[in-house]
Amino acid sequence: MTGPLLWSCLGEVEPYEKEPAVKVRFFNIDSLQKINSAIAAIDTAVKHLTAEKTALTTQLSALNTSLTSLNKQITEGNIDLIPERDSVQAAITEARARQTEITTEQAALAAAKTPLTKTAVAINKGTILITSISANGNKVSYSDSANTFSLPLNMNTTSQVYYFEIAGKVDSMELSYSFVEDLTAKSYTRLIGTNIERTDDKFSFDSVKVYCKALPDPCLSTKTTINVYF
Repeated sequence: MTGPLLWSCLGEVEPYEKEPAVKVRFFNIDSLQKINSAIAAIDTAVKHLTAEKTALTTQLSALNTSLTSLNKQITEGNIDLIPERDSVQAAITEARARQTEITTEQAALAAAKTPLTKTAVAINKGTILITSISANGNKVSYSDSANTFSLPLNMNTTSQVYYFEIAGKVDSMELSYSFVEDLTAKSYTRLIGTNIERTDDKFSFDSVKVYCKALPDPCLSTKTTINVYF
């Protein structure tokens, strides 16, 4: 009979595991691409607004110089310049109003970018909320986001299909592996997974990559992280 699978989110206090486990991280690439596109659009808009604001500053400098000159000439008696002076004053008022509008628009764009940036950082870290992970009919629900999850390796077989429910969609992934005995620091024997591999064409995610820190040695469960991209 297949024994129960024990699950944990890394970073929490883990229960005693009867089975070896391997780390898995999830990266929502589709959402990340959309978020990065939105951030790029905001950055482009901010760049255009900044350029416009700089141009207005230059324009205002010239207008103020002209206004000073016109006021001086009008004071000296050249009243025919009053209409021109009034036109320059109106242009100054309009330019300053536009500068204020730009400042408001820049603040709004910055406010819109902040949550997008935070979400992008979270996705890049692999932080995600998994509704549930199951294998062999055993299912565990999660209520908190995590960066890394721990998948137990069934000691009664050399392959395992895992099912992941994320945002209402269920995806699957199969891993193959074998086991070796390992002597711990406390001098007791434990089993650890080795030769951990993704079973080709048996996953529904965009891609699954296995990273082994022990290379060129076989992939050990204690030194392997699986990155899942969807």
